[in-house]
Amino acid sequence: MSFKARITTTSRPFILDGALGTLLPPESQSHALWSTHTVLSHPSIISDIHKSYITHGARIIQTSTYQTSEEAVEKWFPGKNYKDVVLKSVELADRARSESGVPGVFIAGSVGPFGASLANGAEYTGQYGDVDKVGIKKFHQVRLDVLCNDERVDLIALETIPNKDEIKTLIEEMNQKEKPYYLSLSVKEDNLADGASSDEIIKIVKEANDNLVAVGVNCLSLETSLKWLKTLKPLNRGLVVYPNSGELYVDRQWVRDSSKKQLTWEEYVAELKAIGDVRIVGGCCRTTPEIIGEIKTAVDKLF
Repeated sequence: MSFKARITTTSRPFILDGALGTLLPPESQSHALWSTHTVLSHPSIISDIHKSYITHGARIIQTSTYQTSEEAVEKWFPGKNYKDVVLKSVELADRARSESGVPGVFIAGSVGPFGASLANGAEYTGQYGDVDKVGIKKFHQVRLDVLCNDERVDLIALETIPNKDEIKTLIEEMNQKEKPYYLSLSVKEDNLADGASSDEIIKIVKEANDNLVAVGVNCLSLETSLKWLKTLKPLNRGLVVYPNSGELYVDRQWVRDSSKKQLTWEEYVAELKAIGDVRIVGGCCRTTPEIIGEIKTAVDKLF
């Protein structure tokens, strides 16, 4: 059974993996290519991270292509072919899947926003300066083509997308392809990161064909993610969510907010079940294989 058939017919959410950056070597965490830097400098680390997530219950693992851009590859690894770099990330995920010996593991081709390539936090603002839709399309096209044409990739993960024009452009591109995909937004409390309203986003998402198997949010607090899932549920596309660990990034450090009671992962999954139609759940910043294991345990118990 294809991934699309499975995800659209199951009532139990698929477990997505968690953070990559938390587990990368220090030199990669601060590099413009982020996890792709590790793909090229210490590939075995990427394979080991994938396998650890699989061991702890993830059944969707993402390629290390979130922050991959042609310009950055040319700058930092001159002589490396961009397409080959993207394919190397797929190869490492596929190898980890095979070596884990765990059945039913799927690979998501990670497509981060244009803002991630700027390495200046633009994925959280959606402010792209004078880059227009033509420029956004050109930026995404090669990576999308490589991932969509690779049979080892089961779905595309359009993740942390903060810009209204970028969402529209990506949906237009995916409407021309056969690969199933999900769309995960970068948001503020009430709006998309660039300020667009939820009504504007819902209108755009309605233009997607039925290969869009889930829409949701990532890289945000647990509480805000629940609010957004309720907002997006009327789209009837299924939901995807992967919040941060619950810590706050303050003065370049991750700290706990002691002023608020933190939901346990079991409480969080119970909230997801109450909302309904959550098809994919995992973790974003500061989540670890152990946290993904907690999410799996909660899903096993409640679903």
